[in-house]
Amino acid sequence: MDVNIRLTENILNWQGSQTHLPKDEGLFSLSSLRNVEFPKKFLNWVDHTLNSQENLVPFPVKNSSEPSQGVIVWVKEKETKELQINYHQSDHHIESHKIRNFFFLEKGSSLNWMEHFANSSFQTENYVFVEEGAVFNQLTVNQSRSSSKVYCDLQEKSSFFSLDINLGSWSKCVQIYGRKPGNVSVVRGLNFLKQKDQSSWFVLNQHDGVSGHSRQWYRSILSDRSRNSIHSKVSIQAQETDSHQLLQDLILSPYAKTENKPELEVAKDQVKATHGATTGTPNPMEIFYMNTRGISKEKALEFLITGWAECILSESGYDSFNGFLKKIAPILQPLVKKQVQQFHLTY
Repeated sequence: MDVNIRLTENILNWQGSQTHLPKDEGLFSLSSLRNVEFPKKFLNWVDHTLNSQENLVPFPVKNSSEPSQGVIVWVKEKETKELQINYHQSDHHIESHKIRNFFFLEKGSSLNWMEHFANSSFQTENYVFVEEGAVFNQLTVNQSRSSSKVYCDLQEKSSFFSLDINLGSWSKCVQIYGRKPGNVSVVRGLNFLKQKDQSSWFVLNQHDGVSGHSRQWYRSILSDRSRNSIHSKVSIQAQETDSHQLLQDLILSPYAKTENKPELEVAKDQVKATHGATTGTPNPMEIFYMNTRGISKEKALEFLITGWAECILSESGYDSFNGFLKKIAPILQPLVKKQVQQFHLTY
């Protein structure tokens, strides 16, 4: 079913897609928010977020009054919702479409948000406000040339979990602000880059509340003449923070290039934080060992790369995220194997 998304006053309870999006009529604009009965605290947060000057690197909100399509998702207290959306356009639509989505999760609620970019050119902006004890799970799969920005405010003991699978050219910017004590954020990303694909990521995780936890883990596989760039920053402004950050690249071609920058800023004491990056090629000794067991070089490479990539789908130390992973991993594992098989595995 193809659906043109419009301003929605309550929870969407369907699975749909966006196609042939009109640009000139019936579009969602920020002023429309005042005409529906959303909580005042949510409207105040939207005003503050879109007009704030604190988010300058590199998440400027330009033309905030410009009309755009999108959805507003309001998950009421202790509710649990799941939404899935496909961003799709036909081949003859070259123009890039802009989508602006807002998510408001009240205390103790939970939302699984899954989005798929297929054969499309979209620019999406997702604004997420997570109240005390609420959980926001996000899965993004990109098979096109699109870009996405995510801005998230975490309140006390709230959680933000995100998993990105990139199978094309992709630009992603994520900013997470842990405003209150005890919040948790986990972001993971997996890049498959072939031919002349280009991928660019910026991730900022700022801890302003004590006892915050964050995990950033990205793995990229590069072949042919692909390009990858990841700038991942953790800013610790509160005590008792626990943060870990790791960027890893596997290079399958001498012509592929990657540039990773893990960054850690610690302004307080009594914290636990690690950060690092690795870049390398498949281990020849592991390939040789499988060769001696009758496995061809190409098949050995396939096994190694598949296992290396599927680690992103492994369990974490957080039950809410593990439940989400168990739900989506059976869908993603065949996709990972298919992508590995499409590489020219003659390294």
